[in-house]
Amino acid sequence: MNNFIKRIYIKKQDNLYKFKNDLIDFGLVWLSKENYYYNKYELNDNIFNDIIWLCKKNELKIEMKNEEHKSEVAKIESIYSLNTLNDSTFIIKNRKDNKSIYIISIFNENAIDTINFLDNEKSKLFTIKTKLKDSKNKILSIFNIIEKREVELKEEKKDFNFDRFFLIMSILMSEFTLADEIYGKINKFKFYNISKLPQNTLLCNCVKGFYPETIFYLEKGKIRSSFTQNYLNKEQEYKIWKFLFYNRDRVAKDHKPTLWDLFVDGKLNVSINGYETKMPISNVIWNGGNIKVQVFNGIKKVTLNKTFNKDELWAQILENR
Repeated sequence: MNNFIKRIYIKKQDNLYKFKNDLIDFGLVWLSKENYYYNKYELNDNIFNDIIWLCKKNELKIEMKNEEHKSEVAKIESIYSLNTLNDSTFIIKNRKDNKSIYIISIFNENAIDTINFLDNEKSKLFTIKTKLKDSKNKILSIFNIIEKREVELKEEKKDFNFDRFFLIMSILMSEFTLADEIYGKINKFKFYNISKLPQNTLLCNCVKGFYPETIFYLEKGKIRSSFTQNYLNKEQEYKIWKFLFYNRDRVAKDHKPTLWDLFVDGKLNVSINGYETKMPISNVIWNGGNIKVQVFNGIKKVTLNKTFNKDELWAQILENR
């Protein structure tokens, strides 16, 4: 394993707060004592490039460093993550390339449960049969069982690298429990609001990551989008509830979109030396009743000579989706 991690640092600066949700979604964390965002763990190269692009586009100063891992524990935490695929499947992944290293799957039966452990890199498998007592925290229950049976398992399955598996699992369990706790808090918030809010009601609108004009309605515990007239899938629903968890003043409120909400990140037709192309809008400013626009050309912001009225600009945004 590489002893170094590539890190990006984004110090506190003007307008940084506007990109809080984007940076957190990219996997960055905020250190309040140091006043900067940084990647605690390894990042996929595509995500790394997306962060750099976002910062350049919005003129945010960044610093990049190659840093040595402080310990073996820090190295493993940085490289691997423990994830829940569903209630009965857990995966240890490489953060950088998203490849599955270990897969733990549970097959529930009345009398006994079958738990399979697959080392995906070495194509090695072992199985245990037991009855999981703790249904609320299955992965912790599984870990406790195999930890107690370590000597026995090593003797039965000599071709499985138990030392590496136990080391990675024991280190990742702590972070997984904390992440699961946040998920639980958001879930609790979700069901509290479902129980309190009237049905067939406006839940929120203008949510980052969705079209700004989209209104979301709460109907029989599910969320329906005004854009598609369909219910959201599980991942999209979680994104809405996570947004509301951190923006509780927006629950069941009709938020009037700002110019930034409506236009920034939308694409605009731009002519360069007679060549027509589309560029993302990085900033909009009122200018004597019209809107002055800045676009990002991949290197820097460029202010267009032409100004737009709101309807004209909105028409172009819709056309270029």
